[in-house]
Amino acid sequence: MPEATDRAVLLSLYNPTPEEAVAIAPYDSCYALVTRRGWVTVPGAMTLRRRPVRFFAEGSVLRFTSQHMPQGRLVVVLSEKDAPELTHPVYRNGQALALPIR
Repeated sequence: MPEATDRAVLLSLYNPTPEEAVAIAPYDSCYALVTRRGWVTVPGAMTLRRRPVRFFAEGSVLRFTSQHMPQGRLVVVLSEKDAPELTHPVYRNGQALALPIR
């Protein structure tokens, strides 16, 4: 059984929930931030710009104030409110794939 730890290395992009964001110890972590943006084409309609989203980059090492593994969240980057042509929201995956480290 692995020992409990308060650090994790990210193998994917990570967008923390508000509760997770306050648990990150930024001065004891080593990370890069990246912004993802882009376009969505709706069949029979137009091309729409997605909202930009910031993520912790792959390979970042984060320390948390408690023994906690990052979960992350799905972020809505375009919704029906933004464009009535859309039949569903468009998401970016910010769920973490992380490994605990010592």
